[in-house]
Amino acid sequence: MKNNQQFSNNTSKQTFYSKSVFFILVLLVFSFISTNVMASSLIARLDRSTITLGETVTLIIETSGSSIPDPDLSPLTKDFDIVNTGHSSQTQIINGHRTDKNQLNISIKPHHMGKFTIPEIEVGNDKIYSLELTVKDIPTVSQSQSGQSIWLEITTPLKNEKNNIVVQQEIPVTVKLFTSLPLNNISISQPSPEKAISEKLGNNIQYMTKKNGKEYQVVEQHYVIFPEQSGELIVPPLVLQATKPDPQQQRYTSPFGNDMFNDPFFKNAFRGNSQIQQMLQGSSMLFGNKGKPLTLRSNGLKFKVNSIPQQAQGNSWLPARNVSLKSSWKENPPILKSGEPTTLTITIKAEGLTSANIPAITIADKKGSYRVYDEPMETENLTDGEKVTGISQQTFTIIPEQDGKLIFPAIKQSWWNTQTHKMEIAQINEITLNVLKGDITNSTNTIKNDNTIVNNKSLSDDTSTENLSELTNLNKTKVDKNLLQKMIQSKWLFIIVVMLITLNLFILFYKRNKISLSQSEARHQTKTSVQKKESDENKKLIKTVLQEAIAACESGDAEIAARSIIQWARLKWPELSVVSLLDIAGNIKQGSKNIHQLHQFIYQPNNHKKTWQDSELAKLLKQGLKIKDSNKRSYVKQSLPPLYAA
Repeated sequence: MKNNQQFSNNTSKQTFYSKSVFFILVLLVFSFISTNVMASSLIARLDRSTITLGETVTLIIETSGSSIPDPDLSPLTKDFDIVNTGHSSQTQIINGHRTDKNQLNISIKPHHMGKFTIPEIEVGNDKIYSLELTVKDIPTVSQSQSGQSIWLEITTPLKNEKNNIVVQQEIPVTVKLFTSLPLNNISISQPSPEKAISEKLGNNIQYMTKKNGKEYQVVEQHYVIFPEQSGELIVPPLVLQATKPDPQQQRYTSPFGNDMFNDPFFKNAFRGNSQIQQMLQGSSMLFGNKGKPLTLRSNGLKFKVNSIPQQAQGNSWLPARNVSLKSSWKENPPILKSGEPTTLTITIKAEGLTSANIPAITIADKKGSYRVYDEPMETENLTDGEKVTGISQQTFTIIPEQDGKLIFPAIKQSWWNTQTHKMEIAQINEITLNVLKGDITNSTNTIKNDNTIVNNKSLSDDTSTENLSELTNLNKTKVDKNLLQKMIQSKWLFIIVVMLITLNLFILFYKRNKISLSQSEARHQTKTSVQKKESDENKKLIKTVLQEAIAACESGDAEIAARSIIQWARLKWPELSVVSLLDIAGNIKQGSKNIHQLHQFIYQPNNHKKTWQDSELAKLLKQGLKIKDSNKRSYVKQSLPPLYAA
């Protein structure tokens, strides 16, 4: 009996111990699960799982509660470029319960096509686990095919396999939107390839067309792209965002029972007006029907860009379809007189190139024959809606020094023919002119009164003084000697003349000082008003871009340095119309050599095998680059420096 009772007690104890152990294990399991759930509150995802080469994708990291610490992004750099990062937060209070959400957006760009696995990334004490991404080649056809209700396409007349595209060559691009449905809130992204300049040509055009028996309204816009670096140029697919009619939503009906816009009377009354017909088709959207959001992507484009050919090195680089030079004298035919100024205007027309890329023409003096003074260049860009043409005009004042035959030299400009892929020369032929004997007295008055020569020309003080001195000496020989003798003989008349001359000189000196002070005050007031108008936001942007340029120079990132310096210069000096680094180099007092070296590095082939770093340029940027005086500025790029270091 005792044995049975003892056995029963032992069994009860074992059962109690077993239940205790089981309960402890359950608590541990729940504790482990709870810990994992808390850790898993960090969520990571991609905004898209499939993209095309050249596009970016956003890695989104979300958490509830505390802010997200900066993650270690070094595992991404093997296959991706990190474009930018940004934080955002959101707070919701529902029924007194507060919920905080924090989000980190990391924009990344893949290096090549293929299937990628986003590696594990440490975020504070947590990790985000691998994510899958597929990168496809640039589509040669639009995502939305011809024949559908809506599609978007981007085309170019240049076939990559048949054209040897070179740096800074014009690449025409046409974007077309086809739609058979009325669309609202239309937004189409612009072509924005890296390492290139994209320019919009004019306004879009709209017209109707018929494809496969179906009518479409077409919106067409033209662009030109100028590659700034050799290698592969990718134009990513463009994105269309709009609102289209949703057949599932209830149509608008009038208070009289039927939609009056669908009445045959209205449709027949406006049969010839396509715009009103389209409005009638979309009348339901005008009256309460918000429509359905639409997002489409076009095809993309890919080009191989060659560096500047060997045969073109050492010359000014002008890749164009055609370049022509034209001369225009003040009189036609020109009538020249010794000692009297005349003007020559040289016009350069470059088809397929902007005027900012046209270099200035130089005409040298010919001692003993003629002197030349040049005016600042005037430029403009023209377009036929599909392509661009740059025009520059340069005026020269020419003063023959003696009568007789004057041989005016030929004026030449080398350029690269993008049609024949050969170096060519545009020129104005040498001309022989007859110079008549001039009236020195009249020429002196002309030079004194002609603002074009005296006030606006970029003459040095020494040269100007020398010319006027020569003409004054010649003019003295024309003075009436008898009148001078009479003045000397008449004592009082001589004294009166001297006093009048002294008085005139005093008045002239007083007026000059007064005008100088007025101009100085006007400049000061103008500068003050401009400084006041400059917004804080613009100042902040200029500072941010400058810091990016300095950091890139110090870290050795040539592409970001070039892009940031150009953007900074455009914001800082809008009057210079900066297009490339050469525009900056030609207009700054210090750092021109460094800017040229950066330009050379970017344009040389296989530059990815070389390194660039310029702490001196970073120091100059910190100190602040200074531009030249307005009369010494170069308004267009001069001839390119040698691309390859010796």
